[in-house]
Amino acid sequence: MAARAFSGILAGLVSGLLGIVLTGLGITKANFPTILATVIRPSDTTTTLALGWLAHLALAGLVGTVFVYLFRWSNQKFALIKGLAFGVILWALGLGLAIIEPNVTALHTLSSVGYLALNIFFGFSLAVFVELLQKERRPLT
Repeated sequence: MAARAFSGILAGLVSGLLGIVLTGLGITKANFPTILATVIRPSDTTTTLALGWLAHLALAGLVGTVFVYLFRWSNQKFALIKGLAFGVILWALGLGLAIIEPNVTALHTLSSVGYLALNIFFGFSLAVFVELLQKERRPLT
């Protein structure tokens, strides 16, 4: 269980850092930890941002665990394609959450192409980390 969540946390860390870069370049309006921090408590304090990162990594661990179970259930082939599709599904779920919760303005930024790219990157990196961690645990023959 820990390795499954760990692959999600690693993918969340990598995609979160990429989100910071894309925000700095002006491609996206905010990154996922900042959006979660706004949803948790709308202020710009360091504690709130740390809570946003903690929530982001916890969600990434949970989503990573779900991906591993779905991946194993659906035959362990085509990991990268499944990871990319999983990223698109996550983006669609986030977009649906933005529609359901119209009062949370931070969620409205999730509709951009930049966030679609970030979710696809998350799914791709999640599949890569799942494959890497699985190969480390397989016995040598």
